[in-house]
Amino acid sequence: MALPKIEKQIRGGLPLVGYPPYGQIHAHSTGNRASTAQNEADYMGHKDINGGFYTHVVGNGRVIQVGNVNRGAWDVGGGWNQWSYASVELIESHKTKEEFLRDYRIYVTLLRDLAKEAGIRQTLDTGELGIITHDYARQHQPYNQTDHVDPYPYLRKWGVSKEQFKKDIEKGVDTMPPKPPQGDWIKENKRVEITAKGQNTYTSFDKWRVRNKTDKLIGTQYKVTGKYNHQNGETYYSLYDIEGSWHGYINKKFVKEIKAIYQTIPGLYEALKDDTFYIDQNLKKKSAWKIKRGQTFHLEDIVKVGKYTRAKVRLNNDIRYCTMRDDYWKLKYKTKVVKIK
Repeated sequence: MALPKIEKQIRGGLPLVGYPPYGQIHAHSTGNRASTAQNEADYMGHKDINGGFYTHVVGNGRVIQVGNVNRGAWDVGGGWNQWSYASVELIESHKTKEEFLRDYRIYVTLLRDLAKEAGIRQTLDTGELGIITHDYARQHQPYNQTDHVDPYPYLRKWGVSKEQFKKDIEKGVDTMPPKPPQGDWIKENKRVEITAKGQNTYTSFDKWRVRNKTDKLIGTQYKVTGKYNHQNGETYYSLYDIEGSWHGYINKKFVKEIKAIYQTIPGLYEALKDDTFYIDQNLKKKSAWKIKRGQTFHLEDIVKVGKYTRAKVRLNNDIRYCTMRDDYWKLKYKTKVVKIK
């Protein structure tokens, strides 16, 4: 298969480790269940290289090159650091098997292409030359100081055995798999509220695994980051809460779109209902001051307070924080940000 265009975000000044020619391509996975390819590329741009570094990241349908090849790397924690022509990290934050398989094929193809580029044989975990996993290096390299076993546990999570990975590395993978029944991912940016009882949210489309019942979720609001137009003729939204946690897929027929207040900040807002604002940044102490319907306040920003995302409001020159409530407030008029000393 053809690779996507390799994006360049290369960190300069990385040390030369060992001396060419280098006889290995190193296969890794990140071990981070939350990071994207862009997160890993950005991290490589400022991390302490004494803790290790790598040359490529694969994930989210992308390949990002973050270091120059043919220079060795501190990536397998032992003597084979000096044998590394390139070292490739696969992200571990896939939410569906379809997403994983897309990136797995890119990962395998990139490893094979780098081996070909370096004049290295396209074999996996065979002797001292070829494409080498971190796990194999741990078991066979001199001066080993690592206990990492990647990428095998993550591949196994999605049904790829050692034998299958070896076969794919040595024979290559097919072109992209047939289009899944839910179709392609389509990016969205909207806010919705669940309106129907007796329906489901789903964890996946392959076996329609139910995540939750909408009876428990009536009136709950979510951010929609994207959608799938399924071959069954229905459209399914991907739901996230205000804290960024994923809550599955839902048929768009069972939600209504609402206008989010944070799309129009900053501004002067009117309270539609009585509410209580929090005063301390840890959100442990409620303010004795309560806002009443019809009162106004200035919404400054949407900020992280502790582990939560909160509205930052100004009341009589006092900065306070409160829960996001789209149905409790309405915009009176937009204003410029007023900074409080």
